[in-house]
Amino acid sequence: LGQGSKPDTYADYRKLLEPIGPVVSLDIALYGATDVVGDCQRLPIRSEAIAAVFAVEVLEHLPRPWVFFHEAARVLRPGGVLAGVAPQYC
Repeated sequence: LGQGSKPDTYADYRKLLEPIGPVVSLDIALYGATDVVGDCQRLPIRSEAIAAVFAVEVLEHLPRPWVFFHEAARVLRPGGVLAGVAPQYC
């Protein structure tokens, strides 16, 4: 599951991750690379359903980032991976 799917920031990450397994991108608005429109602080995904969550330049936009971390933990399978990228200026 990729959080933040604007084509200019997400396309390279998607290419990197696709060989590992299916990639589903989620964003708050519909962009060219968005598969699911939703709020990353209320993920529309069942618990323990995702192997990895990759947040692409999204954390710096969240007023309460800890809510996202709780949601990511909820949807991750046991042993799942959470990774993220943030701009240098954060």
